[in-house]
Amino acid sequence: MKTTSILSLLSVLVLSLLLSVSTVFAGGFEDGMALYEKEQYSQAFPLIEKEAKRGNAEAQRQLGKMYDLGQGINQDYKKAFEWYSKSAKNGNTRALYNLAILYDDGLGVKKNAVEAVRLYTLAGEQGVVEAQYNLGRTYHDGTDIPQDYKKAFYWYHMAAEQGDREAQFVVGALYRLGKGTGQDFEKARYWYEKSAAQGYDKGEYGIGVLYHKGLGVKTDLAEAAKWYKKAAAKGNVDSMVLLGAIYSTGGAGLKQSWDESFKWYSLAAESGDKRQAALSLGIIYLNGYDRDIDNEKAKYWLTVATENGVTKANYWLGLMHQYGFGYPKDINKARECYQKALDAGVKDAQKKLNELK
Repeated sequence: MKTTSILSLLSVLVLSLLLSVSTVFAGGFEDGMALYEKEQYSQAFPLIEKEAKRGNAEAQRQLGKMYDLGQGINQDYKKAFEWYSKSAKNGNTRALYNLAILYDDGLGVKKNAVEAVRLYTLAGEQGVVEAQYNLGRTYHDGTDIPQDYKKAFYWYHMAAEQGDREAQFVVGALYRLGKGTGQDFEKARYWYEKSAAQGYDKGEYGIGVLYHKGLGVKTDLAEAAKWYKKAAAKGNVDSMVLLGAIYSTGGAGLKQSWDESFKWYSLAAESGDKRQAALSLGIIYLNGYDRDIDNEKAKYWLTVATENGVTKANYWLGLMHQYGFGYPKDINKARECYQKALDAGVKDAQKKLNELK
């Protein structure tokens, strides 16, 4: 009876001790994380470091992250690698993802795309959505490993199923293009809509493209404009460019408007598009569509376009040189511009070259 009582007492004492240690263990880390969430990194660091050294796997990962980002301590990728590794060995799945990024970018360790993919895969198989997305991107881009659209689709789809809005957009795009999977416009729309429902501008842009091009739905430029405007309001430059394009032609339920076209191309150019938006603005200024012709602005925007790789803009610069619009007449420069445009696939440039013979 006495032996049983003593054993019971010992069991209670051991359990109490374990619970006490566990509470302190968790409390220290939780206190550190509370400070971290308030961006009080210097105060959080010693608390998190203490728990990491005690073997708390999540604290080890968090400490690695703080070294990784230079939060509360000088940035040190080697230290980040060290703590992420300890965390991963102690079973922290997200630490595998963090290690993969370091291998992917060659930070704190020699760049190793194969090892990065291995670690992304381990994390992705255990449900880490960021790892799944990065695997999709890695296989899609094929920069450091062989390109594989089927594997890209598989991993993007895994991330999309978990609600990642960027992955949902990409899955929609892959269905639209038939890359890594069969082309399916209905499924493209399904995933674009899932992405858009989370407020992602590219998802909204994707729906606009379907209505613009009549992919799986009847062509409806008014509906396309609605979705492009939603995306443009969030800064989506591609949507601004396409709004400029559809307003320049009108049709399919949308009233043609050079004013609207000019507005959207201007917004796109101001937002950083120095290619299609710049070319289109140059053409509008040169031709004076519903506005005064302005050869100086035409010259400016067409030159911006050519400087950013839009070789076909040389066709319109050739016209300006040939007829003296904004430049002194110069047949040799006109010929040079037309030849560049022809090389870029502008068939009308051949007619202009024939005129100059």
